[in-house]
Amino acid sequence: MPTEQVKSTTHTNDWTDEEERAVLWKLDTRLVPFLAVLYLLSFLDRANIGNARIAGLEEDANLSSSEFNWIISIFFVGYCTFEIPSNLMLRIVPPAKWISFIMVTWGFVLMGMAFCKSFWSLFFMRLLLGAAED
Repeated sequence: MPTEQVKSTTHTNDWTDEEERAVLWKLDTRLVPFLAVLYLLSFLDRANIGNARIAGLEEDANLSSSEFNWIISIFFVGYCTFEIPSNLMLRIVPPAKWISFIMVTWGFVLMGMAFCKSFWSLFFMRLLLGAAED
């Protein structure tokens, strides 16, 4: 059995290891706290629907328990449906613009949820919220 030799290629960088560490440190100190806050807000948003139920969302919007369960579930339908198209958009639109668009959309959808008074309005807004969370 013949053995194949793999040629190793070495890349020469125009920067030193120290410069690379400095750039990575700067990125880590600026991006990680911002992303942690975004993750926290996303988690609070997902968990907050349970708090809304305790605070009287079902009575205010005249929802039955099955309608409330639909409102909770439809979020994940939007989330799963738009996950792949959202990732494909990153090839078309620069990530900085796409993520900014998603975050602004997410904010507008959350503001719109404050004005929902019926099952269908909450249903539609939760679907949009799932799409915006990609």
